[in-house]
Amino acid sequence: MNASRYTPTRPSAKIARLAEGFALGKTQKEAAAYAGVSPRTARRWQEDPEFRAAVTKLRHETFEHTVSQVTAAGTEAAAVIRDVMRTSQSDAIL
Repeated sequence: MNASRYTPTRPSAKIARLAEGFALGKTQKEAAAYAGVSPRTARRWQEDPEFRAAVTKLRHETFEHTVSQVTAAGTEAAAVIRDVMRTSQSDAIL
């Protein structure tokens, strides 16, 4: 695509949103609607190697963030379960 319209460090708001849509696993049509662009525009941008690289980077960042959130929630859930187990030893909970 035209380098003056897009760079990985400073994409337009719509193109950044399109990349986000693809990174979230949306279809071409869904990502286009999410970004407010036409499906044809989404298809053209998907053909751009720099855009695809940006989407891949966003996918990796999203995955890492999700893993962090799940890990934090798991740690918190384990603490709650331990508390319930301690409480239930003296107060039978059915």
